[in-house]
Amino acid sequence: MSKLPGEKVTQPTEQNIKSAFSFIVNCNSQQQQLQIINAKDAVKKLADFELLVTNRFSIIQKQEVISSAFLSLVENKIMPFFYKVQKDNRQLNGQMSLDCNYLSPSDFGFHNILIDHNELYFYDFEYAGIDSLWKLTADFFSQPQIPVPIDKISIIKELPLFGFLTKNKREFISAFQMTRIKWCFIIGNVFISEIYKRREFADKAHILDEENTIAKIECYLIETHFQTKILEDIL
Repeated sequence: MSKLPGEKVTQPTEQNIKSAFSFIVNCNSQQQQLQIINAKDAVKKLADFELLVTNRFSIIQKQEVISSAFLSLVENKIMPFFYKVQKDNRQLNGQMSLDCNYLSPSDFGFHNILIDHNELYFYDFEYAGIDSLWKLTADFFSQPQIPVPIDKISIIKELPLFGFLTKNKREFISAFQMTRIKWCFIIGNVFISEIYKRREFADKAHILDEENTIAKIECYLIETHFQTKILEDIL
């Protein structure tokens, strides 16, 4: 990566965000049916967002050895919030189709984008495939590495491919909340022994700092409440 031209977009501008989503629109400009497999963790219906959370919770439960502090955070804060979101949205139709027919990079965000001479360059298509734009959008505004303020969703809500944001406002907010909960587990991946060992082997900088990681997840979870309120006002 150090040999590639360009640099990270550490503070995305409105034009950067427009350009990023123009890339998605252009990727899906072809009319023919694409013969491509589904993206990793592709979602087909609204209830699949809940399933992404419960699957990650199951992984934590299966760990023979895991940080007691992280386990306490999961059991006392993360999952209670998950159950609350479930309860608050129980009137929604979990079987609602999310149009899983679009080409998606999957791990889409400025953490996988370089800018060079005002042009954006995209990389890391390891999990790419056919998916729903609901998940792509929720992940884009949830990934914590190079955050994009949630109010910037106003930039894309009028695009034809993203009309679901206002048409299905309540459903998308539910999906967004579930996505934020999923990212709490992703941040906590370092507490899973297999992932920790792999990261430690690849880069010593990823050696686990338990206290700071727990604090980061707690802050991220708290921010979710404010992010949701902003999203409700914008959509």
